[in-house]
Amino acid sequence: MRAAGHTGIPRTIPILLIVCLFVLPAQAQYSGGCGTADDPYQIATAADLIALGETPDDYDKHFILTADIDLDPNLPGGRVFDRAVIAPDTNGVETGFQGTSFTGVFDGNGRVISHLSIDGAGYLGLFGRLRSGGLVRNLGVKAADVTGTSDCVGGLAGSSAYDCRIGTSYCVGSVSGNRSVGGLVGANSGPVIQCYAIAVVSGHERIGGLVGDNTACSISNCYSTGTVSGDDCVGGLVGYKSVDSVSSCYSFSTVLGDKRVGGLVGENGWRGRVIRSYSAGAVTGNSDIGGLVGWGNAVDVMNCFWDIQTSGQATSAGGLGKTTVQMKTPVTFLSWGACGNEGIWAVDQGRDYPRLWWENRPGEPIFAETTLTDFLAGLGTEDSPYLICTADELNLIGLFPCEWDKHFKLMADIDLSEFDGKDARPTFNMIGWGPPDYYGVDGTPFTGVFDGDGHTISGFTYALESRYSIGLFGYIDGLDAEVRDLRLANPTVAAGSGSDVGAMVGHLGSGTLTYCHVESGSVSGNSGVGGLVGSCGGGVVVRCDSSARVVGVDSVGGLVGRNMSCGEWWCGGAVLLTSNIVNFLT
Repeated sequence: MRAAGHTGIPRTIPILLIVCLFVLPAQAQYSGGCGTADDPYQIATAADLIALGETPDDYDKHFILTADIDLDPNLPGGRVFDRAVIAPDTNGVETGFQGTSFTGVFDGNGRVISHLSIDGAGYLGLFGRLRSGGLVRNLGVKAADVTGTSDCVGGLAGSSAYDCRIGTSYCVGSVSGNRSVGGLVGANSGPVIQCYAIAVVSGHERIGGLVGDNTACSISNCYSTGTVSGDDCVGGLVGYKSVDSVSSCYSFSTVLGDKRVGGLVGENGWRGRVIRSYSAGAVTGNSDIGGLVGWGNAVDVMNCFWDIQTSGQATSAGGLGKTTVQMKTPVTFLSWGACGNEGIWAVDQGRDYPRLWWENRPGEPIFAETTLTDFLAGLGTEDSPYLICTADELNLIGLFPCEWDKHFKLMADIDLSEFDGKDARPTFNMIGWGPPDYYGVDGTPFTGVFDGDGHTISGFTYALESRYSIGLFGYIDGLDAEVRDLRLANPTVAAGSGSDVGAMVGHLGSGTLTYCHVESGSVSGNSGVGGLVGSCGGGVVVRCDSSARVVGVDSVGGLVGRNMSCGEWWCGGAVLLTSNIVNFLT
């Protein structure tokens, strides 16, 4: 017998229905969904998108675009916005962002938002500010027209901060502002992956074709093209960057600026790395101009190139300049398919520059699964070490970090004077990067064995401003790591304000140097400056000496600059302090 009032409805109500009932007032603003990862709110119209922007309480929810949206001001529902559509700065007068950041997930679902028109102050873009785990993916913004009078202006986002992620997205249009202006993102500190911008970008300072100001995050597998103009820190891909890396990226953007102007990066700041990337756009400026990088630490630009003909620039703060023909030849990029990077790049030989795999353009993969065995005799083992006979072969080692745990043997005296970074000549590819720092940027040490076999390396030169770990070996760390029986003659290491600077090793963690010698030459930097080793944090130095002149400000030594529990036995060296007092350590 049924209880009074029983309607026959099943007692168990689906969980999804319960969830939607609880969020019904918000759900009613959109075209469907519950705002969860499994059932995101559906954005299908301009009204849906605007409703999202006007509902900060939903900024931590999940959304999916289910149709292309046209925001043309001449169409119903479209308008010229005076601030970001989603997560806007609510007070354009106060310094910094005022308002609620977007921390949810917005999946563009391969759809496009077109004719985004904004004329306002700062933190402008489709999103004003992304923060704390926010994610935007699979989204296109076309025919954008974003104009700001203040800072943090981008086609997709004005600012992306604190572990936000932007992936497989793009922007086509025009973007302008004052400081930190980019075709995709204005100011960025979250990973950007497989994105591009085709944009006219302009502003005053830190202006980039893809990202204006990039700090403490990686940009990978991205490209930009269009026109980028500004006054200071102007780059085809990134205006200013520091900490972490730009890797496997390129730019065809035309770049115009006053100072610190580069085809790919305007200024490559502190601990910023540029890896396996190139640029081919025209570059024009007045000071600190580079075909690839306008200003920065050349040692942090690894395995990169620029077109000296199309850029109109013969020099750069890092990278190698090549002709247009060379830039369309796979052999130029001989190691871009190594160390886990197989399949990222492809090139249509003689017809096009390298392109990223996800662009699906004509071409063949570049040197898939390349290893040092393709260029050096030996197998890299203890019984069959890689054999190094020429300066070019020695310079190759720095391009293969995944093989820094191998065994190497020097077979002849080598002159590195052609790798001095002067007159458009390349800078030597240092072996070992690092060490790690409190920003979380990983170091990559040399952990293998390098046997000099009594031979001499002469003419090693590093004479550009840098900040950390400078030497023939930038960073060595590993219980079995060893450099032995090696002699450096007349090295010139001038690292400016750099720290951990040595002729042979910048920073020695664990590991051993045995029978290593530095004859004459000079080493200079700021702190942790030594004739042989810049700083040592636990390694062992045995029967080594240095007669190089050493100049520095803090922690300066003839043999080891900064000794943090490093063992030294039967060693000697000389030091020239900034006070010009000469001490001999025996």
